[in-house]
Amino acid sequence: MITTVVDREHKLRYLLNYGGMKSFSYVLGITLADWLIFTIPSFLFTSLVWIMDIKIYKDGGRVWELFGCLMAFGLGFVGVN
Repeated sequence: MITTVVDREHKLRYLLNYGGMKSFSYVLGITLADWLIFTIPSFLFTSLVWIMDIKIYKDGGRVWELFGCLMAFGLGFVGVN
């Protein structure tokens, strides 16, 4: 979210539009980048829980349920312009 605000303050979106970049491409790129920045630490955290063999998550494959919950609730924090 900070990136889009800074881009608007410094009029970088205007320059991108002037250079030929479509708004859809800009929004899609920012959203995919934010999603990737969120997904990698979530996967690493889930892997760490699995490696540490925490029993509450180890029983019955609940580690992937944890990852699913992180993805379901965390993607709401990924900003869409």
